[in-house]
Amino acid sequence: MCLIELSDLYEMFESIVQIKVFRFAIIGGSLYVLSATLLFFFEKKMHMPVSKAYMWQTLITYTLQFAFNAIWTWGDPEATLLENAFKVIRFIPAKALIWYVNQWVFKGWKYVIKSTQIANAITVLTIMVANYFIFDMFVFKQAD
Repeated sequence: MCLIELSDLYEMFESIVQIKVFRFAIIGGSLYVLSATLLFFFEKKMHMPVSKAYMWQTLITYTLQFAFNAIWTWGDPEATLLENAFKVIRFIPAKALIWYVNQWVFKGWKYVIKSTQIANAITVLTIMVANYFIFDMFVFKQAD
């Protein structure tokens, strides 16, 4: 006799997936893997300078981050085109500020640690926490 039925496990998983933080973390974790892969590819295979490789992987992952979080984490199927446009308008300056901070955090860790991948991992985790709160309180804030 199984203590937990398969349907109970599915319901438990489904309820966890409904939590915004969990969805955000899934997207963030997936994009971190992409980030590390792109950074390795641009730096080691395309022989880009680290700063340029980091800039390109960040631009790609930030774009995907907005799209995936807009659809899955904070998705509002009833939002109008204008409401979604305002989300993009709020996202751009927020991410510009985060991008600026991100670059300095990365450069600082890169200077201290000397490892591009470890500096990237620490930076991604740090910025991910900031992103969640900025997204929740500003970018994807629902109209009251």
